[in-house]
Amino acid sequence: MITSLHDVCDVQVLGHFRLRLTFSDGLIGDVDLSYLSGQEGVFTALHDPAYLAQVRVDAEIGTVEDAGQRWGARGSNPEPTD
Repeated sequence: MITSLHDVCDVQVLGHFRLRLTFSDGLIGDVDLSYLSGQEGVFTALHDPAYLAQVRVDAEIGTVEDAGQRWGARGSNPEPTD
């Protein structure tokens, strides 16, 4: 059970649809976004590995973003798989 939220401090692209997130409490978790591969609309850009490679951390709010667009408010990013 998660009892508190921690900021994302680092993000690494592991491969197409996979990210490794490092949180402010030291936890490191891999996120598999492959479930979005068939989605259209706002997720269409994720089909391009070059687009996903642009991800970075917005240190001001502690979440992941790409090209200046945040992926969600703190705590709303996908759950780590490990």
